Amino acid sequence: MNKNQINEEINECVDNFNTICMKISNHFSTKFPKDLEVDVYKTAVMDFIKKKPREPISLFIKNVYANDKYRESIMSSNENFFTNNNFDNLTQNDQSKMDIMHQIKSYWTKLSGNSRKFIFGALQMLIDICECYISKKTKLVQ
Repeated sequence: MNKNQINEEINECVDNFNTICMKISNHFSTKFPKDLEVDVYKTAVMDFIKKKPREPISLFIKNVYANDKYRESIMSSNENFFTNNNFDNLTQNDQSKMDIMHQIKSYWTKLSGNSRKFIFGALQMLIDICECYISKKTKLVQ
């Protein structure tokens, strides 16, 4: 496989990752249509993806995928880990980040079982895409 093909596959991973991030944002927007904060988050996600399309997967790999507890909890759909964790490594005592995590947990408690399954399924797909992305990046440097 040549470098152009590998780069195309890496770009496909990035596109798939971003598409799933947008689907998660849209899902929250659909479930909480009157919540202006959800719209702000959704807009922020969309803008971030548009301006820096490779950054979301890079940040997810660094902050979630590389953390065994996070990755394993996502893959096992462990709600308790999600609801009971304060995610210090993600918030780094930044009050605005802590507020966002608190808000996400608040939304989580209001979601139906099917919505929670959708979110976990989407997060599991993000993990799978990260594995593919890392594999392709490794081939590129070999």
